[in-house]
Amino acid sequence: MTHEERFAPILNDDEQIIKIYKPDKLKYWLFRSLCLIFCAAVLALFVTAISVLEVSETEPAEPTFKSLNFGISFGISVVLLILVALYLFFYYRNLFYCVTTERVIIRAGVFGTDFKTMDMLMIGAIDAYVSLLDKIARHNTGRIIFGSNSAPLVGRNSAFVFRDIPDPYNETKTIKTTIDGVRAASKKGE
Repeated sequence: MTHEERFAPILNDDEQIIKIYKPDKLKYWLFRSLCLIFCAAVLALFVTAISVLEVSETEPAEPTFKSLNFGISFGISVVLLILVALYLFFYYRNLFYCVTTERVIIRAGVFGTDFKTMDMLMIGAIDAYVSLLDKIARHNTGRIIFGSNSAPLVGRNSAFVFRDIPDPYNETKTIKTTIDGVRAASKKGE
């Protein structure tokens, strides 16, 4: 399936794709791996606490290592981390961003395909943001954040974001040029 075919179900008859983006793989996995490592550390503390926990009503509890408790909690933790990693893998596989002649689209999903769109004429602000992690990865990536009256830019947590986009400053210029062209064409058609 080509990238264009991935967006075919949602495109209007006269709508043309200008550009399709796939998030940078290194940056996507670097950030998510750091999050998984943090979660693993928290789970390791939980596993350690569970493995020495002994509840006794008659005598004071002494911290002793319980291998059964350790095995069960460690197994559950490993399964949870694997499930999260699989979720992230399948989410990345289906994640694409698209700019068309009418709107910007986010295509995502794990078990099905979800589309989120914002019409070009509704976009009131565009923000290109490069984080410290983007700088550390040295992969020239960042976020392009779109704002409108119904979905304003709220810090860095806007509802409509193209994440881990290569060369975000130049791509922001390209998208801004497209938006200006759509607005000019809309004013001529009025």
